[in-house]
Amino acid sequence: MSSKQLFRYSFAVLLLYALLYALPMLMGSWAVFDKDYLLASVQKQERLKHLKSPRLILVGCSNLAFGVDSKLLQQKTGYQVVNMGLHQELGHAYMLAEVQSQLKKGDVVIISWAYALGEGQQGTRTQLALANVTAADFLYSRGIDRLTFPIQKAQRALEIAFINAFLRPKPSKIYGLHAFDTMGDVCVHEHLAPVTFAPIALDTPPQALLEAERRSLEAFCKQAHELEARVYILPPVLAQSSYQHNFAVINTIWGNYADIPYLEQKTTPQSYVLPDSAFFDTPYHLKFTQRAWRSKKIIDDVAF
Repeated sequence: MSSKQLFRYSFAVLLLYALLYALPMLMGSWAVFDKDYLLASVQKQERLKHLKSPRLILVGCSNLAFGVDSKLLQQKTGYQVVNMGLHQELGHAYMLAEVQSQLKKGDVVIISWAYALGEGQQGTRTQLALANVTAADFLYSRGIDRLTFPIQKAQRALEIAFINAFLRPKPSKIYGLHAFDTMGDVCVHEHLAPVTFAPIALDTPPQALLEAERRSLEAFCKQAHELEARVYILPPVLAQSSYQHNFAVINTIWGNYADIPYLEQKTTPQSYVLPDSAFFDTPYHLKFTQRAWRSKKIIDDVAF
């Protein structure tokens, strides 16, 4: 290949890469679901950034979004509360990274995420990056991930644009930006009827995944300790039927968090198990009326 041909080839690759990077921005709202649930991450990050310490920061997934009464927590503890809980498929690394850079002296962090959380699902992570332009800083820390990210983002933008243009999905009554209050809690299901759900089935995570999750927690807790912030890990709420189906796997996952320096593990998974009738639409999502119970239990377990 001559130098001229190499130049043309390199220029074409760079041009294609630039077009892929710009495509989601050029498509604008066509690349985001109407009232996208993940858009709430923008509000949550803004609240986290501007709240004064001491803060109570809730880190996890939708079990927190649907599962606590942040106003009650703030009233009872005196801490400024922000509920960062959003979606299980964003993975543990993202959930910790978006908070880690904002930690301050005096903060209390409560981690409560789904069992077998893992690294997340690529489609959901890319969708978050479309909804929140700052999310990529926390989603893609490795060089190779940042290199391939524009391709994934453009692909996802085209998929969503097709859905919006031709399938025209109806906005969800529950899963949208409108579902959240200013503190990060989902409140829209207060007057909605619960939905029938089946027990979840958990597989024991590979050892490599358990070790990666533990390393992420160790790094997070070390930095929190250096900043004089405290970190606790509490089990997610879980429906009785799902707990019974997955007892052994849950104990393995919970045991992985033992003896992590500067991480306080206060209770057992069974203490956050409730009858199926306490849940709204999944084994992790409490009914609106059950949020106060969990919030009071968090206060008791952490002993503010």
